[in-house]
Amino acid sequence: MTDIDCWAARATDWNGDPSDTYNFCLNAMWYPDTSSHVSNTGSSDGGIQTQGGGGGGTAWNGRGTLTAGNTGLSYVNLSASGQSVDDLKNGLDLLTVNIADDCLTWLTTNLPTSTSFGDYVANLKIGTFDAVITTNTQYYVGAGASAGDAGFDILFGPNTPGGISGFYIYIHEIAHLLNAPGFQNNDGQVNPDGSLTATASQRQSDNASLIEQKCGSTIGR
Repeated sequence: MTDIDCWAARATDWNGDPSDTYNFCLNAMWYPDTSSHVSNTGSSDGGIQTQGGGGGGTAWNGRGTLTAGNTGLSYVNLSASGQSVDDLKNGLDLLTVNIADDCLTWLTTNLPTSTSFGDYVANLKIGTFDAVITTNTQYYVGAGASAGDAGFDILFGPNTPGGISGFYIYIHEIAHLLNAPGFQNNDGQVNPDGSLTATASQRQSDNASLIEQKCGSTIGR
């Protein structure tokens, strides 16, 4: 199972509000060739956006090293080490000691009682990528995180917020991995042009609402 999710491409573009992050992803994506934040002010179904279908795609510029995933997606410059990976692991560790009881109970419903949440998180294989493209058509996918692909438990996109600011993202990906009750998988299916399908877009919206309901006190909502 692989789930691709969209978050703000740079921590400076996000104020920590998960709903703002979600809306950001409707209208913008990060272009790895220029490291710039490019907005699309049209409707939320453009090809470079992560929500909705249709629109024209943005082709990969051919830069970087590709690693194929399991479900028709490839990652540009996949890495399992470095400062970004260390920072994300520290952020996940911070979540384990700050997660509220209501959020923890929901998130770990299907975690064996013999395994603590802290141990589970500590053993996750974490990696980072610079961009995601469709393997066959090689169009950019506006993805900020991925669960269960390319041999990793969680993959994070460029400049994913660390620490407390990243809690919402961490919880979303762990909810996929642990099949948290009510949390919908397959919310990362994309069209050939790299845009998120309408069904996947709705699932991401529903998942966002569920996290706010179950983990609001943890993410500061």
